[in-house]
Amino acid sequence: MEPSIEILLSSNRTINSVDLSWAGNPSAINYNIEYGISGFSQGSGTSLSNTNPSYSFTGLSPSQFYDVYVQTVCDTTDSSLWSGPTTFSTLCVENASYLENYDNSYFPICFTQGNDDVFDWTLNSNGTNSSSTGPSDDITGGGNYIYIEASSPRVTGDSAILFSPYIDKSTLSSAKLSFYSHMYGASIGALKIEASDDGGNTYSTIFLKSGDQGDQWNEEFVDLSSFTGSVEFKIT
Repeated sequence: MEPSIEILLSSNRTINSVDLSWAGNPSAINYNIEYGISGFSQGSGTSLSNTNPSYSFTGLSPSQFYDVYVQTVCDTTDSSLWSGPTTFSTLCVENASYLENYDNSYFPICFTQGNDDVFDWTLNSNGTNSSSTGPSDDITGGGNYIYIEASSPRVTGDSAILFSPYIDKSTLSSAKLSFYSHMYGASIGALKIEASDDGGNTYSTIFLKSGDQGDQWNEEFVDLSSFTGSVEFKIT
């Protein structure tokens, strides 16, 4: 029996469910699973078993981190050591009005990088590493912003995707998305923002701009009256 197994987090996360999977053991008859709010002591969590090397956790709380332990069972007398804890989280739900200025010292927890892109968005302050492109500071001065670095090894067509938390706008009589963009440089591609109000099943393009827009921050406004409930934004 192997001493432990590596738990892998799948990309199928919602506000109240997460799918986990791991490398199975051919000799396994089932897998013991224990999970709970992140930081729980093993033995005090929720215990269950599954015959497949995966499990779909449902009925979870939005914006919550969980720890999980998994053990392989090969027969009534032979089990692996517990693997874990591995931490996972549900997607975040924020109430409108909602503001993110990126001024914490870490990348916003409720913003998630895409899995089907080429590179990631980065938290930055002051100027960028490239010359004749990018902002020299954030919009307020002395704060942070998120950006992508298009210098080598990036090539034309590479994309970076970022997902916002779900933002519940149901209490508002009218709603809009407002943000500042800085698109300056000879190799500027395109900035696209899509929105979804059906849990990420479908997205509609609500903003698209390409090319050099000048060496300044530009304020953008997008009407959200056609969306209902909780809205997620996909930034590409």
